[in-house]
Amino acid sequence: MEDGIKSVDPAAKMVVSNAGWMHYAYFEVLARQGVKIDVIGYHWYESAGDLKDVLDILRTEYAGKPVWFTEVNRPLFRELDPLWG
Repeated sequence: MEDGIKSVDPAAKMVVSNAGWMHYAYFEVLARQGVKIDVIGYHWYESAGDLKDVLDILRTEYAGKPVWFTEVNRPLFRELDPLWG
């Protein structure tokens, strides 16, 4: 995929998001496969933990890469959210 994108625009940035529920594992899988990521996209949901803690981990594990929060969600009514029972 990267080759196709860069062939059209060599300056294009690869933004990859974790799709929320996989947290950090998705980035680890991609790194093992040799996928180059320019920008870390992250879907944060309150059930994933404290936002500051998540950002600290991303900054440590992926130092030097910008982090874009591409989706954010916090339940309005916790009693209606099964994760908060």
